[in-house]
Amino acid sequence: MSSQQLIASHRENAEVYHGDALCKQKSKELLGKINMPKGLLPLDDLIEVGYNQTTGFVWLTQKKKKEHVFRLIGRKVAYDNEVTAFVDDRRLRRLTGVKSKELLIWISISDICINDPASGKITVRGGREMKAAPLVKLLYVCFLSGTLALGATTGTTKQAAMKANLLTFEDMENLKLAEELAKTCFEMYSVTSTGLAPEIAYFNVQGNSGGGADGGNKSSKFIHDIVMKLADGHNLLQPETVELLFFLLSITEDTANGVGRSLRHLRNTQRLFLEVTLQCDCTSSSEK
Repeated sequence: MSSQQLIASHRENAEVYHGDALCKQKSKELLGKINMPKGLLPLDDLIEVGYNQTTGFVWLTQKKKKEHVFRLIGRKVAYDNEVTAFVDDRRLRRLTGVKSKELLIWISISDICINDPASGKITVRGGREMKAAPLVKLLYVCFLSGTLALGATTGTTKQAAMKANLLTFEDMENLKLAEELAKTCFEMYSVTSTGLAPEIAYFNVQGNSGGGADGGNKSSKFIHDIVMKLADGHNLLQPETVELLFFLLSITEDTANGVGRSLRHLRNTQRLFLEVTLQCDCTSSSEK
C-alpha cells in the first residue's frame, strides 16, 4: 500500500492540521507526547500533518524532499514529500519516507525507538534486518551503474535530455542512483593500497564487517567501512569500471570533477598493472 493510500485509509476521525507553522508545532507536540526527541523530524514547508489517535497513525506532508545532517552522530537523513508512521510510546514503527545514508548508499528506515531512556541512545532499524555483512560484487555494481545511466538518458547527454524535457522523475532518480553507485565502485578501488578493487567487498554496517580486513590505503576515509576477505582480494582487470565512467563522462560531461578524474585514475592504474604483468610474463618466458 502506498503512503497516499495509507493516509486516505486513516484520515477519517484523524486530527488534521494545515500550514507550515502550525504543522511544525503539532509535529513537535506529538513527538514530545510519545517521549521522542522533538528534532527527529526536521521537515520544512509543511503542508499537512495528521494524527489518528485510534490507530496511532501519523503523517506529514511537505512541499519537497529534504536532506538533513544530524551533526551529533554524523548521519545524513533524507525525508520524502510524505512521511508516515505508526506511533507508540518511545517508538515510530512501520516508518515510510525516511532514508539514512550508510557509507555510499541510502537505506530505508522502518523503525525508530528508545529502548533504554537512561542511556540516551536511539535505536534505528532498516527495512530488513542485516544478519550478514552486506557485500557487493565489483562487476555487478559497476555494470549496473552504467546501465542505469544509459537507460535514464537513452544515451544522450543529461543537459540535452533536460533541455528537451525527456527526463521523467524516475529517470532523474535512476541517474542519481547511477552516480552514487559509481562513487561506490570507485571507492572500492581507492580504499586499497594497490589502487585495484577486490572482486568482492563487504560493507562494515552496524559493526558487522563479515570478518574482513581493510584495503590498506590508510588515507582513504572509507578504510574501515569497505573491507575484503583474502579469497576475494584479487582483481581480474575487467573493463566494466572504465566503461561505466566513460558512459557517465559522456552523459554528465563532467570532465573536470569526480567522473573525469576517476576515469583518468583507473585508466592509468589498470594500464600500469597490465604493463607490469606483461613484463613479468616476458621475463618468465625468457628464463625458460
